[in-house]
Amino acid sequence: MQGSAVSLVEKTTALIESGVAPDLIFATDMVNLPAFLGLTRDYLSDVPVVLFMHENQLTYPLREGDQRDFTYAWINYISCLAADQIVFNSDFHRTEFLDALPLFLNAFPDYRHSGNA
Repeated sequence: MQGSAVSLVEKTTALIESGVAPDLIFATDMVNLPAFLGLTRDYLSDVPVVLFMHENQLTYPLREGDQRDFTYAWINYISCLAADQIVFNSDFHRTEFLDALPLFLNAFPDYRHSGNA
């Protein structure tokens, strides 16, 4: 997730330089979407963006003894905010993510942004 935006920017830039411009961006939850959009705003600012939430890092099952790295959950959250449309692979995953999101945001000591959940 950390490097995905830069890798996608490189491929998108090469595509645009070859004369092909996308009419839709369809990204998965494994892309830091705000980073990608920030790095491509000069040539993709008017292209609609769909985020496909195949899974999410807020409720993804962990191995016994592992602790959740909430950095990735935050990336999922801000990617949802940056997308024009969000689609989930199932109602179960959508409900699970949306139910867990307020608890996640309320865990922050300040600037919780829980009104966006």
